[in-house]
Formats: sequence, structure tokens, C-alpha cells
Amino acid sequence: DASYQYAPEDIHAMMAEVTAREGNAFWRAVRALLICLLGAVILISVLAYNPFDPTGDTAGIGIGRHSFGTLGANFANVIMQTLGWGGLLLGGLIFLSGLRRLMGRVRRRTRSLKWKRLAIGTCAILLGTMTLSAFPIPQSWPMASGLGGWIGDMLHLTPKSWFDAFNIPFSGLLVA
Repeated sequence: DASYQYAPEDIHAMMAEVTAREGNAFWRAVRALLICLLGAVILISVLAYNPFDPTGDTAGIGIGRHSFGTLGANFANVIMQTLGWGGLLLGGLIFLSGLRRLMGRVRRRTRSLKWKRLAIGTCAILLGTMTLSAFPIPQSWPMASGLGGWIGDMLHLTPKSWFDAFNIPFSGLLVA
């Protein structure tokens, strides 16, 4: 059937795409799976966090029950103290980035576009932790910081104190 034949220039373009550095499907899939794995490890670590696990700055009773052992408990403790539940946002964004790379062809991007995307992701995580710190802290929350961790508290409470200095009502809501 003539409808399935390609013009010579189409074949040349397809071969150039296959042999290009970004066209190597196997290594692209391996990198994408590693990114997915990193995101999944962060998500599982944060979800399996237990404040009673023994870590570097807490003394737990008995053996820790974290899914990844003592190393996972220490990692989750650091994430929870710095980002709070924003650690879920961090792990989710990394995991979804890996899935995006795995499912679809990621075209060649310029260095400036890569930096822009990194900046957007970083801002999303920072603003997410800032918003989480605006929520009231539940009694069951084990940290001294808010739901957004130290970073979220710093980003939320600093501008809130500026509004409070001028007695502006609903300052926490305005900042959030």
C-alpha cells in the first residue's frame, strides 16, 4: 500500500532523531525511572514519618519502625522539619517529572529553559510550604514549627509580622 511509504527526507529526519543524543530511548527511560524512584523515596519517607522513631535529634523508644530504617527516619525527620508537609509536594513534583519523561518524549531544551523550569518548581515548593504554614497547627502535630516546616514558617511569619506591625486585620490570610 502506497500510503505507508515515507519520502526520503522523512526517513532522514527520523534517523537523525533516533541517533541524536536525546533520542536514545533506553537511557532516557533509565533516567526517568531514577527520577521517579527519587520522588517515590521522598514520598514514602515523608508518609512513613513517625515522630517516635529514633533519629539524630530525637530519642525514640525502642527500634524505629520507618519503612527505610534509621536512614529513612533521619531523612524524613530532616524533610519534615525543613519543609513539613511540603515534603509531599517536593516528592510529588519530582515523581511527576519522572513520569512525564517516561511517558512522553521530552524535546531538547535550552539551558535557560531548564533553569526556568527549576525556578518554577522551586517557587511552587516554597510557596506551598508558605501556604501550609498559614494553616492552624493541629494538636497532634509533633514539630515545633508549623505545617510548612522551618522554611514555610520563615516565609509566612516574616511578611505577617510586617502586616501585624501596622495592625492590619487578617494579616495571616493576606500573606497566605
